[in-house]
Amino acid sequence: MSEVIVHQPTKSEFKRMAMQLGYEPIRHGHWDEGHEMMTCTNCCEQFDLYFKNDFNYCPNCGAKMDEKEI
Repeated sequence: MSEVIVHQPTKSEFKRMAMQLGYEPIRHGHWDEGHEMMTCTNCCEQFDLYFKNDFNYCPNCGAKMDEKEI
């Protein structure tokens, strides 16, 4: 019987293959709240505070709003 050798991709090879398949890394951020607006810390897009409870992600860049504020 012949021996089967399985190649384990390195981290950089895995990332390259994922990007070629159309996967993107998950971005994280949080809302910076101003007086009337909230700003995504990932893309700096502003939204009205009225929508604060409607989004657990940024509608502009897709960042998950699960990062803790500093």
